[in-house]
Amino acid sequence: MILYNIACLESLLGRTDDAIRHLGESLAAWPDYKELATGDDDFAAVRDDARFQALIARFSLVAGGRLGRSREPGRRSLDADLTGLDR
Repeated sequence: MILYNIACLESLLGRTDDAIRHLGESLAAWPDYKELATGDDDFAAVRDDARFQALIARFSLVAGGRLGRSREPGRRSLDADLTGLDR
């Protein structure tokens, strides 16, 4: 939850790149947080960013069980999950 909260604060501070990165890390550990992120007013400033939208779409697949899992049970590979989200 701490990474999610950090992402919220960074979004509110206008630190979009950091917010997206920490949100990605948060969703890699807890894909169901995508539901929180989509309606969280803290992300209003980044919600239209293509990287935010790609994270939500990507982790919708993870939560649905269609993306591979990492070696650690319950965790996904952040590198694999965030591929292609660069500006």
